[in-house]
Order: sequence, then C-alpha cells, then structure tokens
Amino acid sequence: MTDRSVPLFKVFGIQIRLDLTWFIIFALVTWSLASSYFPMVYRNLDTLTYWLMGATASLMLFVSVLVHELGHSYAAKRLNIPVRGITLFLFGGVSETLEEPRSAVAELIMTVSGWGISALLALVFFVAAKFLKGTTDTAIAIFATVRYIGWINLLLFVFNGLPGLPLDGGRLLRAAIWYFSGNIQKATYIASTTGSFFGVLLIVGGVFILFTGNFIGGLWFILIGFFLRNGARQSYQQLVMRRALEGVSVSEVMSATVLTVPANTSVQDAVNEYFMKYHYHSFPVMDDGSLAGIVSLHDVRDLDRKAWRDTPVADIANRDVMQLLIHKDDDVMDAMARMAQLDVGRLPVVENGRMVGIVSRRDIMHILSVKTDLGR
Repeated sequence: MTDRSVPLFKVFGIQIRLDLTWFIIFALVTWSLASSYFPMVYRNLDTLTYWLMGATASLMLFVSVLVHELGHSYAAKRLNIPVRGITLFLFGGVSETLEEPRSAVAELIMTVSGWGISALLALVFFVAAKFLKGTTDTAIAIFATVRYIGWINLLLFVFNGLPGLPLDGGRLLRAAIWYFSGNIQKATYIASTTGSFFGVLLIVGGVFILFTGNFIGGLWFILIGFFLRNGARQSYQQLVMRRALEGVSVSEVMSATVLTVPANTSVQDAVNEYFMKYHYHSFPVMDDGSLAGIVSLHDVRDLDRKAWRDTPVADIANRDVMQLLIHKDDDVMDAMARMAQLDVGRLPVVENGRMVGIVSRRDIMHILSVKTDLGR
C-alpha cells in the first residue's frame, strides 16, 4: 500500500500487510481495555491479568477485522477481480481490489462475503463465552475477553451496515440501485452522498461528546467521521476516473520517446545522470538492445549508498520483464492496475515483441485532467 506498510504473510495468495499506524491503535486499545473497561466491568482481578486481557482482546479485534476483509478479498478473487492485498491500519483494515465489481450481483456477493463474517464471528464468540464461564480468576478473564470480542464483532457488523460508502451497507445500497437502475455512476453518487452524510454526523457527534468531557471518545468519533467522509468522496472520484478513462488505449497516452539506462551503468551514474537530471522515478534498463528490467528510486534507496559506485543498475533492477510489459492496445485502466499491483510508476509498452514507448501514471493523470477540463 505504502512504504509505511510491512508485509506479513499470504492467505489464499492474498498479501497481508501491517501499516505502522496499526501499532498506535493496538497500544491505545490495549491501554484502554486494561486500565478502564475490564477493571470497571470485572473487578478484583490483578493488574497483570487486566493487561493480558487487554492485549489479547486488542489482537483478536484485528484478527476479526482481517477475517472480515479476507471474506471480501477471497470473493473478489473467485469473481476474477485482481486483489493487491489487505492492509491493517489505524481504522481497521482495507481490501485493495484493483478493479470495480463488474455487476451489481458481483458487488452483492463481495460485500456479503465479508460483512456476514462479522455476524458469524459474533455468534461464535457469544456461544463460546457461554461454555467458558467459570468462577476462577482465569476462567473469568477468558470469559470476559471472548465475550468482549463477540460484542466487538456485533458492533462491526452493525456499523458496517450503515448505508453509505465506503461501508458494506453503502456497497449493498449501491448494488441495489445499480441493479434496478442499470446506472453504476448514479448508484455510486447516491451511496457516496449518504456516506458523507454519516461522516458529518459522526464529526458533529464527536464535537458534542468532547464538550461533555469525554475527550478520547469524542476524538475517535471525529477521526472516524473524517475517515468515512473522505472514503465516500474517494469512492465516487475513483469511479468517475474509471469512466473518464474507459476505452482509452495505452497508445493514446504513452510517450513514444523512451529514455533508457544501459545495464552496465553504475547506480551512482544512474542517480546523477538520469534520476537527478530527468526527474523520473524509474527507467527501463537495456542490455544489448533488449529490455532487461526497470530500475526505480525504490530499488536505489534499498541499496547501501557505499555500493552505488561499484554496482551496475542491472543488479538492482526489477528483472521480471514479462510482468512489467504492457501492450500498446491494452486499456489504460489495465496499465493503472498493473502499476498498482507491481508498485511501479512506469511500464514499457510493446508491439510485436518490440518496445515502442513507455506509459506512466503522470501520462494517465494528464489525459484524465484534459478530459475533465473538457467536461468529458
């Protein structure tokens, strides 16, 4: 997702990442549960037990969020929608799909596959808590933690059910309007508008809570409100962008003049003569007239600066050429999805096995800007 995220593992071939903001919320939730909630509801346990309960409950909260997002992502993969991965961050988690659902029914399947899991998890934890109830301190601690996770999953299910994007309820609303109207743009606009409305309500509610003296609670309402409002607006903007670029081929936006770096060029010379001079974030690397890969600023940054002078760019370039290539007749949105999937800013464009140009995010944003200015 970003340079701040750490890859953890893969499930069903889906990369799971942890954004650095996750540690902030993990610490805050653990502290809040251990110092306030559990001691207030379950008295007479020792301090270490409260902290173990808080840490366990906090961890299980994010496991629940991860399972919820896996439901969305697995359904997307089954529907042949590419999934870049899942990132856990400050506000929970997000599934990074590279395309919109192709139909209202597909939207419905993807949404229910994640949203329903929260309800199922709530039921499982509530039932488990009944069997774990006991009178010893250990039994009380386990019961309290499991029951809390049940309530959290129920809360996630209810909150996500609000009918506004980017929440699951908003996606269900969009699917319904899309199905009956046949107009995804209209459906997205309505669902995004309701999402923004709920975001504003949360912000106003947060300000009111602040004035009642509950600073932490009010602040969370405000932050979640801003997150919801921005997510709603981005959902509509992304759709408009996709519609504006629909049918535009790579050949229409690519640069035919390609600046390449010889494979034996040192990293130091590449930085001085290419990256600093031409202000691109990546360059194709050529070896005896053939494309050998792409070298990016990210590749350079990962190399120890002391080795720059003696290391050829071919040694650090992304050499998985077949993944990097895009055909000139491919759709521009395919190029955008490929860039996002590979985390690169430019792709070599080929025709009949020969490189004929290069397409970048900057090229695509330029054509989008022109179409927007022309009212298209």
